[in-house]
Amino acid sequence: GTLTFEPVDSRRFPAVDLARAALTRGGSATTVLNAANEIAVAAFLTQRLGFLNITRLVEQVLSHAERAGMVTALSSLDDIRAADDFGRRIASELAGQLPGTVRGAAQNQT
Repeated sequence: GTLTFEPVDSRRFPAVDLARAALTRGGSATTVLNAANEIAVAAFLTQRLGFLNITRLVEQVLSHAERAGMVTALSSLDDIRAADDFGRRIASELAGQLPGTVRGAAQNQT
């Protein structure tokens, strides 16, 4: 078979641009992104968050981390743990604020 690669459609897959931005930002941004994503996916799987809100939640957590000065260089395991804990804590707090459970996702995610 043949593989064909095309540019990513950012409108259809906004998480790709979010991940690229975290990689470009460097430091703890990718750790915060990963932690927030794990909480967001768990919230989706337990029907506390709509599917389309996964990326929105992760984006909000990254913005919050920037404002809080949590996106910094990682120089120790403690730094990594702190970034991970921050991402998980803020994602857990914000997950309940976004509209759209799975049952009501169609109305809440337009």
